[in-house]
Amino acid sequence: MFISEEECHNTGRYNTMYLSDEPKFQYAYTDQKKEIPYIRPNQFLHSPPPGVIKAIEEFIQNSNQGIAQDNNRWRLNDMLTRYTGLPPSAIRISPYRMTAIDSIVSTFAGPGDEILIVSPAPDFMPEICQEHGIGVKYCHGYSPFTSEPSAIMESCNENTKIIYLANPNEISGMVFNNEEIKLLSEYCNRAILIVDEAYYEYYGETSSELVRRCDNLVLVRSLIEGILPVEYRFSYLLSSAANLAEISERQPDAQAPAVAMAAGIAFLENIDYITKQVGLVHENIIYLCSRLRRFGLSCRPTPAEHLLIKVAHPEMVTSFLNSKEIFAYDLSGYAQMEDYVSIIVGADSYSEKIIGVFEEMPDWFYRESPLSKKVVLHRSAEANTGAIL
Repeated sequence: MFISEEECHNTGRYNTMYLSDEPKFQYAYTDQKKEIPYIRPNQFLHSPPPGVIKAIEEFIQNSNQGIAQDNNRWRLNDMLTRYTGLPPSAIRISPYRMTAIDSIVSTFAGPGDEILIVSPAPDFMPEICQEHGIGVKYCHGYSPFTSEPSAIMESCNENTKIIYLANPNEISGMVFNNEEIKLLSEYCNRAILIVDEAYYEYYGETSSELVRRCDNLVLVRSLIEGILPVEYRFSYLLSSAANLAEISERQPDAQAPAVAMAAGIAFLENIDYITKQVGLVHENIIYLCSRLRRFGLSCRPTPAEHLLIKVAHPEMVTSFLNSKEIFAYDLSGYAQMEDYVSIIVGADSYSEKIIGVFEEMPDWFYRESPLSKKVVLHRSAEANTGAIL
């Protein structure tokens, strides 16, 4: 049974060791000497389905975990086949999202090759490329919020072995439709096209049908993204049987954690609950955009789990929000996102808390002073009259 933080402190059996750099997950010890995970208050914004919590608990307590792991692998493959509508040969389970993408990159590119990354992109992408000696080239469109297949096609060359894009983009919220994905796959047919659908459950749109027609397309998905920590998630690839066979040959031992597979089965069994939660998240994003605009903020909703706000001082705003236990990220380090902060959106009460924190925040953190604005004087195009229009 999952136990509360208060109960842990009362028993004196409390382990504060964090297991990852993802949103933190802790363990408490019970009388059965088993490690039982619990979620700290305000730790996660989306409540995990009760069935997922129960599945993790039962697996950890199971003394025959080896048998359970084999059964879970078979059940999970069967459920993913029905969930995706693709045959088992087009599905490959992988431990984590980064591991899944690394397996693609290391299989289809090597030292001296180039990967084209559609910006903005997560920080781990250049790290993966650097580890394998692969060059990185970024593709910046006119706007980070609008898909531009033409810019990607113009950036491809004979050294481009892989193209990476997130759909939806987890930073800016940019999305590509299936016609654009198909166009990129056909035009850049010498390169593997990685489409990262980590937030598929939030977005609700997928390019999985294109897997049957586009031999160079590989989709990456992560179940339970943003709902449980990385130790209890897994990823899976959708692609042609030939591509997945080549990846498996290079990465034969990549297996998802057994407990993550148990959680994944429960996740798919509770998909209606997840759909309802996602609907609430999107409603709250719209609600927050409306409320925050009353502060004079420019807000932009995304199809993922966050909203974007444009502010004068992103670092100050982010620091203030984090100090009040609001999950916010300074995006000023990303090209074309220099004035933006990302705020993760969750339950109703959390949304009200965000509003309350902005009421406490000094407005000069997020409002640009009129004196700090650049004044541009436009001179007349007529003869040198010196007139200022």
